[in-house]
Amino acid sequence: MGYLIGEIPIGLILAALIGAISAWLLRGIRCRVREKELLDELKRTHEKLDGAEGELRRQQASLNDLQVQLEAQTEKLQTRVEQLSAVEATLEKREATVARLESELVQLRDEKEVEIGSLREHIGTLEPLQGQLDKSQAERNRLQGELKAQTDMMKAELQQREGQVERLQQELAGLSEQLDASRAEVERCSRELSTLRATGENEQFVLQNQSADPETHAQGFKGTPAGQPFERPAAKDDLKEIWGVGPVLEKRLNRLGITTFAQIGRFTAADIERVSGALDVFPGRIVRDGWIEGASKAYQKKYGRKLD
Repeated sequence: MGYLIGEIPIGLILAALIGAISAWLLRGIRCRVREKELLDELKRTHEKLDGAEGELRRQQASLNDLQVQLEAQTEKLQTRVEQLSAVEATLEKREATVARLESELVQLRDEKEVEIGSLREHIGTLEPLQGQLDKSQAERNRLQGELKAQTDMMKAELQQREGQVERLQQELAGLSEQLDASRAEVERCSRELSTLRATGENEQFVLQNQSADPETHAQGFKGTPAGQPFERPAAKDDLKEIWGVGPVLEKRLNRLGITTFAQIGRFTAADIERVSGALDVFPGRIVRDGWIEGASKAYQKKYGRKLD
């Protein structure tokens, strides 16, 4: 009994010790749990701080960029301000110029109003003259119409006169040819008369030419001016294309047997003498008018080759 009583305090002490130990253990457990929670909280706080530092660095970089942009915008703004200052100065000058021009415009308007008043007064004095001017214009138009009618009539008459002149020139050309033919005929008659008087001398001259120039004799020279001293070839050219040969001379040359450019282009001095005598023309005319050169050119033009 006494032992049990003595064991009770010990049990209580043990129980107290066990309770204290349990409490201490529970408290340690709660402390470790709390410490773990605090460590987790501290870790999360560190992570948030790292994120905040990264964001802060990004914000700082963005702020730096914004500062650079702000400086650039400031420089642009300063340049714009300087430009605006220059524009304002120019605008002030222009405003001064506009004010001066407006003053001059007002002065000119006043002067023009005075001039307009004077012109109106002058127009009032010119109104009576306007009627006279209208009448003068009507008279001028009438005279212009009459002048145009007279001009047209004179043009028509001039054209008619030109036609008459042209016909007269043609008639004159025909008469000139007839006159030349008549003169040639008179010369021929005179020549024939002289030839008849000197027939013996001509026959002797022909015989001499036949004996001295056998080539000419071979070409067909007969020996009498009244006959056909040249052999007539089969071809026939328009001898009027030669300068100095007209229709009358062409017919007379054809009667002499000369019908081609080649015959005239090959004329010798003796041929010229014979033809001049046969045609009863001045001997130098054939040379002066250039029959040989004209015949050679006409031959080349017609046949496309030079005369041999």
